[in-house]
Amino acid sequence: MEKMLEDQKNAAAMFNDFMVSAFTPEKRWNDFHEKDTIWKVYLTQDDTTMVKPAEVRRIKNVDAVITHFYPYISPWDVVYLLRFPKTIPGTQDPVISDVAAPFKLVVTSVRGSAEMVWGKAKD
Repeated sequence: MEKMLEDQKNAAAMFNDFMVSAFTPEKRWNDFHEKDTIWKVYLTQDDTTMVKPAEVRRIKNVDAVITHFYPYISPWDVVYLLRFPKTIPGTQDPVISDVAAPFKLVVTSVRGSAEMVWGKAKD
């Protein structure tokens, strides 16, 4: 138990994790986790630096605990854990700064795109 807690603390210090559920009309298009996927996923805060995920993991066992915390998940969705580094690769600059807002999670391809935005615009 202590090892698991320590691993979780280390991961929280190094990564920003997002749980995402996605539906595509064609089941074969819902393959964010594959190396040759048509989808590009990234985080950006200033629209100039786009950071790719360190890991895209498909969550195969969507159980009652997951659907309790994420009630928007439907039976037709595929659920992913998107894990992004906390710092911009090659720097010590944070991907998501405490002073700059907003930041976006972007999913895009020739099939479509979506931007999820957190925070509010500066006045």
